[in-house]
Amino acid sequence: MRGAHQDLLAELNAQMQAPVMEDLFLIGVEFRPCEDSVNTEVHLDAFYQSGALIDANTQRLYQQLAQLKAQL
Repeated sequence: MRGAHQDLLAELNAQMQAPVMEDLFLIGVEFRPCEDSVNTEVHLDAFYQSGALIDANTQRLYQQLAQLKAQL
Protein backbone atom coordinates (compact mmCIF):
# COMPACT_ATOMS: atom_id res chain seq x y z
CA MET A 1 0.00 0.00 0.00
CA ARG A 2 2.83 2.43 0.70
CA GLY A 3 3.87 2.29 -2.95
CA ALA A 4 0.37 3.24 -4.03
CA HIS A 5 0.42 6.18 -1.62
CA GLN A 6 3.77 7.36 -2.96
CA ASP A 7 2.45 7.08 -6.52
CA LEU A 8 -0.60 9.15 -5.59
CA LEU A 9 1.55 11.84 -4.00
CA ALA A 10 3.84 11.89 -7.05
CA GLU A 11 0.80 12.38 -9.31
CA LEU A 12 -0.43 15.20 -7.07
CA ASN A 13 2.97 16.82 -7.29
CA ALA A 14 2.83 16.61 -11.08
CA GLN A 15 -0.61 18.24 -11.16
CA MET A 16 0.18 21.00 -8.66
CA GLN A 17 3.00 22.74 -10.46
CA ALA A 18 1.65 26.28 -10.57
CA PRO A 19 2.62 27.06 -7.85
CA VAL A 20 4.70 24.06 -6.80
CA MET A 21 3.56 22.61 -3.50
CA GLU A 22 6.55 22.32 -1.15
CA ASP A 23 5.08 19.60 1.04
CA LEU A 24 2.46 16.97 0.24
CA PHE A 25 0.60 15.02 2.91
CA LEU A 26 -1.86 12.16 2.55
CA ILE A 27 -3.89 11.45 5.67
CA GLY A 28 -6.08 8.37 6.00
CA VAL A 29 -8.70 7.94 8.71
CA GLU A 30 -10.51 4.71 9.54
CA PHE A 31 -13.22 4.24 12.17
CA ARG A 32 -13.79 0.78 13.65
CA PRO A 33 -16.37 -0.18 16.27
CA CYS A 34 -14.89 -1.96 19.30
CA GLU A 35 -16.26 -5.46 19.59
CA ASP A 36 -16.18 -5.54 23.39
CA SER A 37 -17.57 -2.06 24.14
CA VAL A 38 -19.57 0.81 22.72
CA ASN A 39 -16.39 2.76 21.90
CA THR A 40 -15.00 3.42 18.46
CA GLU A 41 -11.37 2.97 17.49
CA VAL A 42 -9.86 5.60 15.22
CA HIS A 43 -6.84 4.65 13.09
CA LEU A 44 -4.80 7.35 11.36
CA ASP A 45 -2.12 6.99 8.70
CA ALA A 46 -0.08 9.90 7.44
CA PHE A 47 2.26 9.87 4.45
CA TYR A 48 4.62 12.70 3.50
CA GLN A 49 6.50 13.58 0.34
CA SER A 50 8.29 16.77 -0.53
CA GLY A 51 7.08 18.54 -3.63
CA ALA A 52 9.40 19.49 -6.46
CA LEU A 53 9.35 21.24 -9.78
CA ILE A 54 9.26 18.75 -12.65
CA ASP A 55 10.34 19.36 -16.22
CA ALA A 56 7.97 19.63 -19.18
CA ASN A 57 8.71 16.10 -20.47
CA THR A 58 7.90 14.52 -17.13
CA GLN A 59 4.74 16.63 -16.86
CA ARG A 60 3.66 15.40 -20.30
CA LEU A 61 4.27 11.77 -19.28
CA TYR A 62 2.11 12.19 -16.16
CA GLN A 63 -0.67 13.65 -18.33
CA GLN A 64 -0.46 10.72 -20.73
CA LEU A 65 -0.52 8.29 -17.82
CA ALA A 66 -3.63 9.98 -16.41
CA GLN A 67 -5.34 9.70 -19.81
CA LEU A 68 -4.49 6.00 -20.03
CA LYS A 69 -5.82 5.35 -16.51
CA ALA A 70 -9.04 7.18 -17.41
CA GLN A 71 -9.56 4.85 -20.38
CA LEU A 72 -9.44 1.71 -18.18
